Amino acid sequence: SINKKQYDSAFYYFHLFENYAQTAGAGPLSKLYTGLGELHLKLKNFDTALVNLNQALNIIKKARDKNQVMRILLPLSTTYKEKGNYAQAIKIANELLEMANENGARQFIRDAHFMLYGLFEHLEKVDSAYYHLRQYTIIKDSIDLNLTAQKLQFYKIKEQNEKAQASINILNDEKKLQQQRLKETAKQRKILLTGIVVLLLLGSLVIRNISLKRNSERNQRQLAENELKLQKSESEKKLAEFQQQATDLQMQALRAQMNPHFIFNCLNAINGFILINESEAAAGYLTKFSRLIRMVLKNSQKKFISLSEELETLNLYLYMESLRFKDNFTYLIKCDDTIDTLSIFIPPLLLQPFAENAIWHGLAHKQEDRELLIELHVEENILHCTITDNGVGREKAASLKSKSAEKNKSLGLQITRNRMKLLNNNLNGQPFFEINDLKDEWGNAAGTRVHLRIKIKETNEENVSEDVIQKLS
Repeated sequence: SINKKQYDSAFYYFHLFENYAQTAGAGPLSKLYTGLGELHLKLKNFDTALVNLNQALNIIKKARDKNQVMRILLPLSTTYKEKGNYAQAIKIANELLEMANENGARQFIRDAHFMLYGLFEHLEKVDSAYYHLRQYTIIKDSIDLNLTAQKLQFYKIKEQNEKAQASINILNDEKKLQQQRLKETAKQRKILLTGIVVLLLLGSLVIRNISLKRNSERNQRQLAENELKLQKSESEKKLAEFQQQATDLQMQALRAQMNPHFIFNCLNAINGFILINESEAAAGYLTKFSRLIRMVLKNSQKKFISLSEELETLNLYLYMESLRFKDNFTYLIKCDDTIDTLSIFIPPLLLQPFAENAIWHGLAHKQEDRELLIELHVEENILHCTITDNGVGREKAASLKSKSAEKNKSLGLQITRNRMKLLNNNLNGQPFFEINDLKDEWGNAAGTRVHLRIKIKETNEENVSEDVIQKLS
């Protein structure tokens, strides 16, 4: 509540906590007074803040909890500074620095140096201010570097594990398919062998009784022909089932390729922030990225997801890209009012590669006023999606492309093209997507428009996630 500036709520919760802290011992009681002191500091009630913080400090010193003591010294020094008592603020800050050095508490060392830097700068003691600023910078860079390395290592291991698990899943699916094929082949051989034995027995009987059972012979032949037709029909049915299973496996394999490609591009964007020392932007981007990855991994378990879930994922991705471009990128997703996004189902992560291509190969080369418009409507069970950008156009983008950019483009769009080809296996000969170059009134490049046609899935519980079922009900 304090961080959200909901101070009334904060006082209310502190009051509730006070009844417990009074009887729970030094730890909870010191946390109560520390929290009240920080709250009054936020409200600029400095005298009340000092009373609470000093009371908390006295309690925790008796308990000999050095870490909590350092935790209290920082806001206490800040309060003295705000009151204009710089000598006491410096004394408290030096006490914090000394204790932090003794205990190897690097974050408190960093904060103490920064506090002393601000105090000496205000007092115009340049040498002391410069010394503490230099110490603060060294420790801060060391801490940030360690945190960044740990985060990068974590995501690298996570990506490797996901790739390994995806490979294992594919191998398991192939193994199951092979076992099923072997069972079906053995079954067919058994049926065929049985048929041959029956035919041989019938032939023996016919040969022995040919003169007396000519009519019976014709009936037996007819029976054998019918049985062969039945076997042929069953074989054709099994073949159709195998072809459908093969199509499903291809779709799964393409989805498994799509996720690492998407994650790779997002990590590249995060790396860009880190390389230009925008640590706060990188942290914000990582937060959005983690949420987006959870959605992508969740949706990747399904053959189809609702259009609502797909648009939610796409909107989060575009928001992340807007962070990368800062204030020089606007986007809009317009969905026809007649579309029930909860009742339309498409494969996951189908629209994002086209939006990504428009941004990275069209808008990225433009210096200002970057705009992206995504429009959707449905005609005759076909979802039409138009993605329009006001970028530099394909011709100029081709002249500016790098080798890495060309690889990303060919990989992302090629995977999506193969997925849509399997999905749209009968669009009456219509292309499932087409790209048009836009021109202004003088014939200059004014962007690119991509038109997608996607066969949608009818609503049924097999493809609906639990969240969507609850919304529909």
